[in-house]
Amino acid sequence: MNLFTELSNMLPDGVDLSLTIRKKGAEVTVSLMPKSKKVDDPAQFKIQPLIITGTPEELDNEFVAAIKSPLSQSTGLLANMAEHEKSVKEAAANSKAEKDKKDKEKKEAEARQKKEKKLFEKADEQENEEDYRGAVKTLTAVLEVTSDTQKIQTRITELKEKLNQNSLFGGE
Repeated sequence: MNLFTELSNMLPDGVDLSLTIRKKGAEVTVSLMPKSKKVDDPAQFKIQPLIITGTPEELDNEFVAAIKSPLSQSTGLLANMAEHEKSVKEAAANSKAEKDKKDKEKKEAEARQKKEKKLFEKADEQENEEDYRGAVKTLTAVLEVTSDTQKIQTRITELKEKLNQNSLFGGE
């Protein structure tokens, strides 16, 4: 008998099989428990171990035949659970609602970028016209729609310095 070759042929990829052997008197009890790390569903833990008891000679002769069908059922169930979970995740990722959400987020990001660009252009125009106060106000509005606040804060500081160059009191 080629026990491990037979077991290997019975197990689908990704399914673990715990094998426990206990001798009590003249008999040997073997417990088999399949598990899968690919399955998140806690229902997999409700599968009871397969327990076979017999003499060593009986197990040598009939063990593989005795476990083939029940082991196939339980490992098949685990494989189906894993496939089901995978398909649910794929369906969720490809669902219309998920696509709509991603599209909405993309449109919102594009709208923010467009608004930011317009405000920067307006601030540049105001600075070229030496309307530093207006440019500072416009850049302050940019802070509400951008994540690059450091760059804008630096520019606002530069504009305030230009604004204060002509001030009699050094600051407003």
